[in-house]
Amino acid sequence: MKRLIIILMLFLMISTAYAETKIFSGKVITDTDKVIDNSTFRFKYDENSKKAFVETPAGGLIVDNGACKPNNVFRVCINNANFSYKNITTYVYYYEVDTTIYKLTGSLSTSSTSKLASLLQNEPTEITTTITNPTDFEIANIVFNYNLENFSITDAKGCELNGNILQWKGSLASKYDKTCTASISAGKQGTYSLKGNLSYFNGFDTEKKETDALAITILP
Repeated sequence: MKRLIIILMLFLMISTAYAETKIFSGKVITDTDKVIDNSTFRFKYDENSKKAFVETPAGGLIVDNGACKPNNVFRVCINNANFSYKNITTYVYYYEVDTTIYKLTGSLSTSSTSKLASLLQNEPTEITTTITNPTDFEIANIVFNYNLENFSITDAKGCELNGNILQWKGSLASKYDKTCTASISAGKQGTYSLKGNLSYFNGFDTEKKETDALAITILP
């Protein structure tokens, strides 16, 4: 009984060690490079054994047709595979493989809001950007920059203000978030698209992404 409990505890620890992020779902052709999420994958398929040989940036995998298999960074599922064509010069058989690929690493999400989307000149509004860690482990080396050129900024909270840039560096524990707010205004009419830049270590490499765009219109 004690041994069964230990096995169950180990299983739970392994199953919650990573968070899955789907990075691809679709069909690929064997023996050709497929760039997915800035990484190169390559597939081969053996019709006799009904197994796919998958080269990932974190090492190779042998996956049964209709099954899934992980390594330290990716989980690859082979949904089905069908003959595509034969090269009459090289006699190489090519297959169309339906696959789903997950990245077993940290992934941050962001959301940006503004109390007002349209402003009079020099009328203030409060903007808020929230960085969320939805995964089961801490994500470190987070660097966040939000460029607010063309705007005057007052009363920044949660982030440091460096000129017209909101900045924050740190880490986020599992299921925690970080919120930055600022009161902004502008004296020049026009429509502005505000975005921030985010980088962090996802457990495999440094990942970079932009926050969602926030549209602010300054009326005449």
